[in-house]
Amino acid sequence: MPTYRVYSPSDLSKKWFVYWYDGGRRVRKYGTINQYQSEAERHKAARLLIEELKQEDRRRVTTTEEAVLQFIDQQKSQWRPKTLQQYQSTANIFFEYLNGRDVDRALIAAFLQHIKDTRHGTTYNRYVTISRRLLAAAGYEHLFDGVELVKAHKTPARYFQSHQARRLMRYMTEKQPELALFCKFVYFTFIRPGELRQLRVGDVLLDEKEIRIPGKVSKNRKTEHVVIPDAFFPDLEYLYDRGPGEYLFTSQKRPGHAYGKDVMYRRHEKVLQALSFGRGFSLYSWKHTGAVALVKQGNVNVKELQLQLRHSSLEQTDRYLRQMGVKDLARLRESFPAVWE
Repeated sequence: MPTYRVYSPSDLSKKWFVYWYDGGRRVRKYGTINQYQSEAERHKAARLLIEELKQEDRRRVTTTEEAVLQFIDQQKSQWRPKTLQQYQSTANIFFEYLNGRDVDRALIAAFLQHIKDTRHGTTYNRYVTISRRLLAAAGYEHLFDGVELVKAHKTPARYFQSHQARRLMRYMTEKQPELALFCKFVYFTFIRPGELRQLRVGDVLLDEKEIRIPGKVSKNRKTEHVVIPDAFFPDLEYLYDRGPGEYLFTSQKRPGHAYGKDVMYRRHEKVLQALSFGRGFSLYSWKHTGAVALVKQGNVNVKELQLQLRHSSLEQTDRYLRQMGVKDLARLRESFPAVWE
């Protein structure tokens, strides 16, 4: 059965709806939800609509799906939340595409072709990798024989030019100071937004001017430290009066809890839209902006940059800078001889 979800913005002037995925395509159903003027009434109407949809659209759960879901359930305690979400999402989309049919090579080929036609190459490769592992748990890995990954390079978010960064920071400081501080953290420390939202006040080591990123929240599961630049330290002096167990950024709806993983991304996206920034920019752009600004400033060597970025090697840092379009070509630009003169 599809996984039904409710789109329920807090702004009741916007339409609510129930949605699910059919073969990778999102389907919406409004029903009578928007006839009601309170959140409680709309949630009740949404639940009734979901029950109706379940009765209308029950499909056969195959033994293959049961084996895959059992495998996912067994791995829950070992996987990180993001990994679990990716496997659950892929399984849901795959079996919704099959719609009760028994899995075979032709259906897998058709499903992967659909993903290839509708997704970026890196996303397609992720579907292949996850689907192969899920089907292996049910004894069908051989159906992926001959399936190859495609050549794909994920396009990183663009960095902000200096005048763009100043304009954004002025706007956020005036209208959304909490988001401005969040972006400063990302800019100065290169901490990933997903890690930053889970950090607590005690992870900011003010005496050492460092920030500790615990392994349980870091992307590579290693506990690491980054430095707090002097230019950023005055913004953090308010932490002297905060309890070490508090989250750096606390949910307004649930005091004492961390923000959800998409809250700051959505806020930042609204700022970008308000200031007419085009495609390619995101909250992650602040990390790239900080790295590019530091390189262009010229007083930091690549090894220091590698440590602050928490890259595993200088080669990784070099690839990262090349993706950003940062090249040390100033001397070439100034010194290239014109041999014909």
